[in-house]
Amino acid sequence: TISGGIEHGRWGKLLEEPKRFNFNLSEQHGDVYLKYGRFLNEEATRSIGNVFSVSHHTINSNLNSLIHRQFTAKESRLHYSLLYQTPEIEEKHSKLGLQLNIINWTESLTDSFKSNWNNQRLFAEIGGFYEWVIEGEHWNWVLGGRLDYHSIYGVYATPRIHGKFEINPNNKINFQGGLGRRTPFVFSENLHNLVNNRFLKIEHPTHLTQGFLPQEKAWNGGISYLKN
Repeated sequence: TISGGIEHGRWGKLLEEPKRFNFNLSEQHGDVYLKYGRFLNEEATRSIGNVFSVSHHTINSNLNSLIHRQFTAKESRLHYSLLYQTPEIEEKHSKLGLQLNIINWTESLTDSFKSNWNNQRLFAEIGGFYEWVIEGEHWNWVLGGRLDYHSIYGVYATPRIHGKFEINPNNKINFQGGLGRRTPFVFSENLHNLVNNRFLKIEHPTHLTQGFLPQEKAWNGGISYLKN
């Protein structure tokens, strides 16, 4: 399967008189991806899948014309995923795979207050994941984990567990828990907080690693009850 798309958006345009507040933002996004999978034996118990995608996203904005606050950002992303599934043996089977992400990121913020910020980085992330599925008469378990290497944040692991207990065919209890991570892109994710006359100052630059804040990390979990 080969697919792709291009999106274009523009919003937030106000009065354009020089002494009036003006705000303008434009975004463009395009991506193309390829999916290919096949069974590895005649019984169709072993399979392998591949996902390849490329994308490009740009933001151009005038956040406050009175102080000439402008923000631009560009992201070019290359992604590849490989997934292998093993046959079921005694109500157990597993999935494992590899993922690769290469991202070229550029952002710039300028205004009359000299709140200047420029960051350009090419970074990569490669990781592997494993998922073990155990199916029983009343219990189902999914035990999984990832091990990743990030060119900025180094090596880290993210475990996760999912479970389901079937009291009877009409009543089920589901629960899950694990560790989540994400890389913050502070300016592009918080443009609404920059549409003002406030002076921007980074007070703790030692917290930055190659221009990026530390990854956000959180343990999370939940439980739910389902009645048919």
